[in-house]
Amino acid sequence: TQVVFDLQSSRDVFLVIATPGWITGQSYMIAASLLCRVPSVLLEGSPVSPPERFAGTIERRFVSVLKAGSTFLRMLMTMPGGDAFLRQHDLRSLRLGTFCAEPVNEAVHRFAVAHVTPNYINSYWATEHGGIVWSRCNGNAAQPLRADTRTWPLPWIAGDVLVRSHGAGGWRLATSNEQGEVVIRRRYPYQALTVWQSIGFGTAEWRGDVQRWGRYFEEGAGYVQGDAAICHADRAFTFHGRSDEVI
Repeated sequence: TQVVFDLQSSRDVFLVIATPGWITGQSYMIAASLLCRVPSVLLEGSPVSPPERFAGTIERRFVSVLKAGSTFLRMLMTMPGGDAFLRQHDLRSLRLGTFCAEPVNEAVHRFAVAHVTPNYINSYWATEHGGIVWSRCNGNAAQPLRADTRTWPLPWIAGDVLVRSHGAGGWRLATSNEQGEVVIRRRYPYQALTVWQSIGFGTAEWRGDVQRWGRYFEEGAGYVQGDAAICHADRAFTFHGRSDEVI
């Protein structure tokens, strides 16, 4: 939250469109706001019932940072008069918005920039990751903010796009603009080292359940999430959805 949103307790109010039962609700709506000492607005029930409830909440509570999945923005786009509901309310308190978890196309991103906040970024992660893995470092001029869905690995994420190969190692690096599997090449900070207990815990030699968690990292690749992506020449990424056709 500090790197991506630059949350400040003296300035920000956080709104996450989620429930505490969903991973983004647990980690960002509740845990992140408490750790950063930033007020978090909790919405019980549908954020669009009545239709203008979402926009009215931003206006009344002076929400400055919004986190919502692309599915939610698609719902606003397809609602009759969805853009009109947004225009009826003053959303100028928003300084930043972000997608989360799901791939997003340019039409949805352009709608968010035009009707919610001009500073709308694309963040990518999944429940299995434990936190945002691709996004944009706040205020980074080297990561130009455009409504084109592009996103970047965060500094502690070794991200790549690989293509399965019949050669040695079973993988090859995708060429620029070639679609392949998005992978995290090395271990990263969000990973749990143990669940409740593990053999050797508490001894000086203990380093966590390395063998257990190592099974999630495919040899020659890394952690393969099962999402298709493209890595562009400037090292920005575009995500296209599930690669294994999971419904």
